[in-house]
Amino acid sequence: MIKSLMLSPRYYLDPKGRSYKCLMIRQYSSQVALVPLAIRLYLCFWRDIIQKVIIFSRDEMKQWDMAKKFEGDLRVCFFIGDVRDREHLYRALDGVDYVVQAAATKIVPTTEYNPFECIKTNVLGAMNLVDACIDKGVRKLVALSTDKASSPINLYGATKLTSDKLFVAGNHYAGPDPSRFSVIQHGNVMGSRGSVIPFFISIKDKG
Repeated sequence: MIKSLMLSPRYYLDPKGRSYKCLMIRQYSSQVALVPLAIRLYLCFWRDIIQKVIIFSRDEMKQWDMAKKFEGDLRVCFFIGDVRDREHLYRALDGVDYVVQAAATKIVPTTEYNPFECIKTNVLGAMNLVDACIDKGVRKLVALSTDKASSPINLYGATKLTSDKLFVAGNHYAGPDPSRFSVIQHGNVMGSRGSVIPFFISIKDKG
């Protein structure tokens, strides 16, 4: 998933005089190809507001690879963690204003063979995020979902449908607190792991 944007001692303000921290969360099995591009877009288009992007995931190797792409850019930081770890998540969300949630165990055969692990990440992880965002005063969470959550026929789709409902229900659960939750449902992301483009490229490379 992607993780957190945290303001440095020097604050930048938007035209209305507000400053923001954001948290981006991603898991080992979420789309990786677009993460560096997404961060570059954040830093480019909102450079006067965003001071730091922290990638929150449990895959240290991918964090290391990504860190080399952003070497020298002090606005991009990395945080090892897991949405299933409630206490660590509270620490990561401290002072954060916005969250982009892309954590998921998503490979269908893997989820069928490891249903408990799938539920821990996709469902319990969503519950942890809703509670943590409300308790920490996060302004907005945007969760990335999947077309497989529509009329699901497998465990992955069922857990994503459940997490979608949890995030939507979080708007009522928050009550008078300012935290708000949204879900974006999409199909396969072009170029992501498990999509056909990397597969075609691998066939081409093999001749």
